[in-house]
Amino acid sequence: MKLIKEIEKIEEDRGGYTRKVLLEQNFEQKNAIRSTWVALVTIPPSGKAQAHFHENVTEFFYFLGAATIGINNKQYDVDTGDLVIVDPGEAHWVKSGETSLQIVVFKFPNIPEDKTLVE
Repeated sequence: MKLIKEIEKIEEDRGGYTRKVLLEQNFEQKNAIRSTWVALVTIPPSGKAQAHFHENVTEFFYFLGAATIGINNKQYDVDTGDLVIVDPGEAHWVKSGETSLQIVVFKFPNIPEDKTLVE
């Protein structure tokens, strides 16, 4: 069992949003996902996380508020409790509304260098 306290994690400024990495975990199981990464992302009011994509990482976004997410050339309105799964190769960004937005982000597998910014 692991108990991870968000309040004990360091907030990092990521240029347009902040994040607290809650977990970086490697697994020992065979024939399974070998690692994961979990963070609490906060986007300020009317803020936007820059568009990017991953070659090998699938991201899960669990929204704790209303937002707009862009995936490839489409936009989607999401609400509290919505879960969005972004597959490798899908360019994506997130924009908050009039209030700050928090998102719990999961990455499978955890490959820190697998991120390409999109203009």
